[in-house]
Amino acid sequence: MENIKINYNKLKENFEQTKSKQFLKNSINFLGICDASTFELCDKSWNEITLKSSINIPDSYDPIDQIDSINSSVEITESKVIATPSIPRQEPYIKNFENKLTTGRKLIVSGCVHLSINYVSIYKDKNVQGFAVKIPFSNFIVLPKNLLLDDETIDPMNVEFLPSACVEDINIGELEAKNLKFTINVILTACHSKCIKSTNINRFKKCKSKSIPEIYGLCSKTILNNLLVYDLNSMKYWNQISLSKICTLPMDKPDIIQILSVNSKIKVINQKVIDTPKSDIPNLNNLSLTGKKLIINGLLIQNINYISKTDSQEVISSDIIIPLSSYIMLPKDYPCYNKFNLCLCLEDINLCALNNRQIFSSATIFLKAKL
Repeated sequence: MENIKINYNKLKENFEQTKSKQFLKNSINFLGICDASTFELCDKSWNEITLKSSINIPDSYDPIDQIDSINSSVEITESKVIATPSIPRQEPYIKNFENKLTTGRKLIVSGCVHLSINYVSIYKDKNVQGFAVKIPFSNFIVLPKNLLLDDETIDPMNVEFLPSACVEDINIGELEAKNLKFTINVILTACHSKCIKSTNINRFKKCKSKSIPEIYGLCSKTILNNLLVYDLNSMKYWNQISLSKICTLPMDKPDIIQILSVNSKIKVINQKVIDTPKSDIPNLNNLSLTGKKLIINGLLIQNINYISKTDSQEVISSDIIIPLSSYIMLPKDYPCYNKFNLCLCLEDINLCALNNRQIFSSATIFLKAKL
């Protein structure tokens, strides 16, 4: 009986703490959240992304008792149009079993969510303090195969796009004295500027490095063009994802001055077919569930060469390993024991030194399963 009473008291204490935290979250003043009545989407060229992040409060600041306000804004630092798998026919797109589309063109959008956080100190004087952080992101918007500008059909590769973004919501996951975990929902959109650009410039403005690193390991143009063309029997067996992570250099590696190059490859660890819920009717996002998925687990392995912050400015090599887990929707009657030949194609890599010790790495990946 005594043990039961102790357990009950612990449960009650945890419940009260949870209620208290929820009350504190509800009292936060969130500024800079998207005004749905004024933020305009550009036709069908938009995407929604979710960012999960954890912030350690700087050592020079007091621990947090209560957050007073969070002011958010989004800065776009880079955008570029890339080629993706498609088929050289008149069809404007190809659908997979989930009803996702590939048109042969994507707009890669990179940037940062800036947060200015004001809070009350945990100490008796209840001092109000504030600090600023930025959370990098990179994702994509699927573009139409062709654009009609002034009665002329134009390839999106030859058009300038003007991306914009805003924060839809911020959710505080955990609030501790020196750590803050949260989720940010961001919407991206991009309008074409109705003018043809002379060169496809890759704008890279806000990285610590002054130059763009050399990128190796991307799928060749031949592979991109032929990935779906010569596999008509399993043309719908694909998916496309964006994978990103903030990576910290190992302790035994010196600080970064400038990233010179990155060589990337994907290693598949395992695959398996699983049963899932199924629906005969698509959801409001027009996505379908067939009842079968191919789960793919692997690693994105990147070898970074950079100029180090040493007396001799030695060129140092370091590896970044990012776990990858995704899926491809399968036909509803597909047997669970079959194995696939997998092609995980790196469409694009973005790499940026955030500071002397941290690197933001993002990859756009096209996953294809062949029978």
